[in-house]
Amino acid sequence: ALVVAFNDHIFVMEAPGGGSAEIIARVKELVGGKPIRFVAPTHHHDDHAGGIRTYMAEGATLIVAPGEEAFFKKVGSMRFTASHDALSRNPREPKFEPLQNGKRVLTDGTTTVEIYDIGKGPHAEEMLVAYFPDHKMIYQGDLLNRPFNGDSPFANDTSAHFLNWIDSKKLAVEMTIMGHGPPTTIAEF
Repeated sequence: ALVVAFNDHIFVMEAPGGGSAEIIARVKELVGGKPIRFVAPTHHHDDHAGGIRTYMAEGATLIVAPGEEAFFKKVGSMRFTASHDALSRNPREPKFEPLQNGKRVLTDGTTTVEIYDIGKGPHAEEMLVAYFPDHKMIYQGDLLNRPFNGDSPFANDTSAHFLNWIDSKKLAVEMTIMGHGPPTTIAEF
């Protein structure tokens, strides 16, 4: 998961199944006192959004692609009776903020994160990415995969789609940060 500390709140990108509670605990340990105000899964797959109910229980607003709002509302409305999860123990009405016109900017005047819906691609119907214009970095999940051993990134239709999207938006990207794999320069990409 990507964690960004703003002046008075936290933004988290990704809510992996089997790890979100640990991420939240670590965030509270490092920047206690700041609420996790926003969470944005890159897409609905379990390794990116399976822990979303844990963030709902924290009161975080979900920033989602418009086509995924209904799915996440359904996830938030489910009731666990055999094994109570965080949302079952701390019921709240989930809050949603679907992207409008494909983009949402979070800033506190010092740090800026631009969240984009890159649209339909080979991996999912909608995908979100987080762009840091001041650092020329972009965070993505499953759009580019590179082994941790340093081998070259895997070339596939999904990677080509992502690179074409970056080019079409004319974003100044020097580094991609991955949900799976080490950081990769745009030149390596």
